[in-house]
Amino acid sequence: MWPCREALVTHYQIAIITNDAADESETLKKTIQRRMAELGCDSGFVQFLDERTASSRDKKAPTVAAYISLKEHPPRSLAIVELLSVGVLVVPVVADLHRYTSFVFTELEPINGLEVTTNDPEFERVAGVLPAA
Repeated sequence: MWPCREALVTHYQIAIITNDAADESETLKKTIQRRMAELGCDSGFVQFLDERTASSRDKKAPTVAAYISLKEHPPRSLAIVELLSVGVLVVPVVADLHRYTSFVFTELEPINGLEVTTNDPEFERVAGVLPAA
């Protein structure tokens, strides 16, 4: 059973930072919320963060991040850079893995990423990676 019952005193934080992917961010959130509900977790168990709120996260709570980039040559995300600097797992998700480096900024280049695919419109693969971290 997922450790989300009453004994848990903290919450799980998932930062979803995007580059031209607001709709995909919402889809990923909904998929994660559905999966957590299937496990019997209260909706308050997961706190979602974005570019603006990532810096105010609870530094004692477990945190993972997804960076979804659908547009080439993105600006550098200070939130992602800060999360990486403290050891938070960041999963880059890009429009085309063959051109991976054109969809991410320098700090994300050495990290293995996932590709947005038409056969996974609900981002199940990404949702499966994030809570496992």
